[in-house]
Amino acid sequence: MREIIESIPLQAAIFFFMGIICLAVAAFTSGNKLLKQKGIHVDGIIYSVDGGSTVNVSNVKDKIVVRFLTEKQVWITGPLRGGFLIFYSGQYKLGEQVKVVYDPENPANFILETEQPELLGRVVFLVVGIILGTVGVYQYLSSHY
Repeated sequence: MREIIESIPLQAAIFFFMGIICLAVAAFTSGNKLLKQKGIHVDGIIYSVDGGSTVNVSNVKDKIVVRFLTEKQVWITGPLRGGFLIFYSGQYKLGEQVKVVYDPENPANFILETEQPELLGRVVFLVVGIILGTVGVYQYLSSHY
């Protein structure tokens, strides 16, 4: 067994296991479907958009903060966590009104209602996982044959 492990090139193993991790994340992490069904839908706003980069070449926003009022009249202000939703630079503007879905038992657990399907993010992870895994297998096979 040790001979087999030592015969696998490190780079091939890294690519292969990174591919497996991407595939596992895409396949086994829970989505936001339950929250969308059982959560409470309210209006919110984009409270702040912070850019974390000091380089002026890109317009990537590292942190989008959303603020909304719960049905119990409690203000919730927190960072947007997208799960498998893919956010692109400039998608949300400061002060823009958005639709929020929050967990009534834990209002800090919220997502934005969006037309973007969560499936798209999962497909991206699956494709990246397949590519990385294939590269790892190819590197292994090319080093042994």
